[in-house]
Parts: sequence; C-alpha cells; structure tokens
Amino acid sequence: MRSSRRGFTLAELLIVIVIMGVVSVIALPKATDMMTSLGVRSATQSVAAYLARTRAAAIQTGRTATFVRSGNVVWVRVTRSGGAVDTIGRPRDLAAEHSVTLSGPDTIAYNPRGFAVALPATTAIVVTRDSERDSVCIFGLGKISTTQCGF
Repeated sequence: MRSSRRGFTLAELLIVIVIMGVVSVIALPKATDMMTSLGVRSATQSVAAYLARTRAAAIQTGRTATFVRSGNVVWVRVTRSGGAVDTIGRPRDLAAEHSVTLSGPDTIAYNPRGFAVALPATTAIVVTRDSERDSVCIFGLGKISTTQCGF
C-alpha cells in the first residue's frame, strides 16, 4: 500500500543541515578575506578619485587645489583669491565606510597647471586593513596611479 504522506524525514533534514554547516565553515574564511580585499580596493579607488578631483579642480579654477588627509578622512580644498578656502564635495571618512587606515602625506597640492607641488619623485598614500594593503602613487608631474607604485 502506498503512503500518501509528502515531505522529508527528520534524517534527511538533519543531513542537509550538516552539509550546509560544513560548507559554511569552509567558505566563511574565504568570504571574510574577500570582503577585506574588496574594502581595501574600494578605499584605494576613493583616494585615487579624490586626488583626480583635486588635480581637475586646480586646472579648472586656475588656482591651487589641495588634497587633504586628516587621519582616515579625505577632502579637497581650493584656495580662492584673498586666502579664502572652498571645500569641494564632502569629506569622506574611509575608516567608517571601509574599515581601513590611511597613511602618507597629510596634504598634496596641485598648481593651476595640474602639477603636484613640492613632492618628491613619487609619493604614496597607503591603504591598510588587517594584513591587506594597497597604495595610490602620486608622481611629481601630478600623475596618479593605483597600479604602477612599485612598493
């Protein structure tokens, strides 16, 4: 006689739960490492975008523009005639957004021609989270790179 019951037995459900638990234990460390790596990369791209914004502001306004890093917060300022300072965009706290730490120069200035002012041949802003690190390089002529740092 055929049973008219449909569904899963308790043993089948337990086997599925155990398999899901084993897969989760194996995948969790990889997912955590991936999230750390993606956070560092995203923060690096944000720093590069702010540096590019600074250089563009200097060229467009014909005035000195400065990339400012205060701890893990970055923003762009442009000095107007008379010494007044305008902030372009909003400051971004990369530690709050991506749990990263920034190190490097506190300010990087660009002249109206788009050249970095008073920098050594190559300067880097380093983005770190746990054991993962990446950098954004600024070359003396103002070029910004996330791939050619050589550090």
